Order: sequence, then structure tokens, then C-alpha cells
Amino acid sequence: MIVDDHQLVASGMRLLLAEWIPVENVMTCADGDEALRLVAAQAFELVLLDWNLGGGADAAGAPLIRQLCALSSAKIVVVSADTREQTVRDAIDAGAVGFVFKNAEPRLLTDVLKILRHGGIYLPQPTLAGGPGAAAARSAVAPGPPRAHVGLREIGDAFPGLTPRHAEVLARLVRGMSNKRIARELDIADGTVKQHLVAIFREMGVDNRTEAVYALARQGVRLP
Repeated sequence: MIVDDHQLVASGMRLLLAEWIPVENVMTCADGDEALRLVAAQAFELVLLDWNLGGGADAAGAPLIRQLCALSSAKIVVVSADTREQTVRDAIDAGAVGFVFKNAEPRLLTDVLKILRHGGIYLPQPTLAGGPGAAAARSAVAPGPPRAHVGLREIGDAFPGLTPRHAEVLARLVRGMSNKRIARELDIADGTVKQHLVAIFREMGVDNRTEAVYALARQGVRLP
């Protein structure tokens, strides 16, 4: 689903997606309230979301992303003209797994979506250079691929201490799911989720979900 209040932009993205997704499978809407109604009514694999939608404060930006994450398992990618590092971080904090600047080459969008469909995460290079964990990443021994077209790595190659169960928990965490929802989906106790997160963050050298997303993007890791 494409959520953008500029019809020309939404139509252009729809045409780009038509290369690998049937047009009839791509829905568009112009505001956050309609997007919430749609995700509550049916399942979506992916939501491309403009950051600065018109309407109320709760129907755009981070509040909208949080509501979409609560209602759906869709991967949310922000496509925005706002290139500020703080905006990217706010989107990731809220539950987005990707951010694409609207001034990027059109082909980048399709490359990014291919990465997301294969379990990867994409953030703009300028953001990765200065975002959470950047100093630690610069001293890492084996940095991941920096560009969208480079192949993805298995999580065990980037973080050898993570188990398949850790990967399942992490895949849900980066999509903005709460601990309770992760526990419900994996049929485990809330306390077990917390234990997994402690182990995951320790192995990745991060302190929270946002830092984990940035680390995965830098390393070019794919999740289940």
C-alpha cells in the first residue's frame, strides 16, 4: 500500500512497483486515517508511507507508524522529502524498517524494496554514517554492504552469537512489535522474550531496538 497525499507521487511509485508487483495488488490512499482503516480490514506485506501527511497529528509521522505497527505485520518504509537525520531516527523509533529520500534515483526504491522482501533493512547512507552506534560501527572489523544493490548477509555471519530463535525475535522487534505481541506470535512467555532481547542486544553491542535496526542496516543482514 502507498500512503501519500500527493497523487502524482503516489502514481509514480505505483508505476515503479509495477515492474515486480501486479498493479492491481498495489493500493493507494491519501491520508493516515484511511490507511489505518485499510490495514485493519486486510493484510499488507508492505506500506510505503509519506512522513508529512496532511490531517491531524495522530494521523501522520511517528504516531501513525506506531498505530500501523499495532494493527498490522506489514513492513513500513517511509518515503519522504525530509532528509533530516532526526526524522529518520524518529521513523525507526516508531517501527519503520526503511527510509528512502524522495530526491533519490527512482531505481533505488525498487532496489530497496527487493532488499526488504528478502528480510533486509535499508537506511540512507548519510544517516548510517551519523546515526546511533556510528562510532562503534566505524571500528568494526567486518562492516556490511553500504549500498542497496549489494547482497544480504545471514545474521549468523554478522553476529555469530545469535541463534535462529534470536533471529525470529529480532525480526519481529524491528517491525515495531511489542514484547507481548512477539511472545504471542512465537508462543513463548513475555519473560522469555525479555531474556532473548538481553542476549540479542549484548551480542550486537547495542542498547535498544533503534540501535539494533541501524546495526542490521550497516551490516546488510537479512532476517527471517
